Amino acid sequence: MNTTFRIRQQFQLLANASELQAQPPLVMPMQWRYVELRSVGSARELVNKRVLPEQALTMLRALKDDSLGWLSNIPVTGPAELRSSLEHLAFRKELKEYTAQLVSAEPMNFAAAVREVNHGLKSLVDVQQKAIREF
Repeated sequence: MNTTFRIRQQFQLLANASELQAQPPLVMPMQWRYVELRSVGSARELVNKRVLPEQALTMLRALKDDSLGWLSNIPVTGPAELRSSLEHLAFRKELKEYTAQLVSAEPMNFAAAVREVNHGLKSLVDVQQKAIREF
């Protein structure tokens, strides 16, 4: 199967999804790769048209970092229990401080702010994991 045929199939999949306002289930890494490439191009186009600030795009890329992949493995019941017992308040306060750093960062210093926030998130996770081990 040649590359042009594969790209055409992906284009049709995404065009149909857009027309039907649906999200297609993508289970193969090859399918996801095309969607990811298209989204990068769309995001860059939004930045060029000044619809999306460059800073927001940089922040979204930082949040997509592989080191935050553990967030996808949290069952829904866990956050619900934390919310009801109010054990999450200190964590949320620190998290809010880190995200405020991202918002207030100057464009020239944004990469440094992203690194600082990433380090802060890792520290928060380490503290939480230590508390879980002690529990």
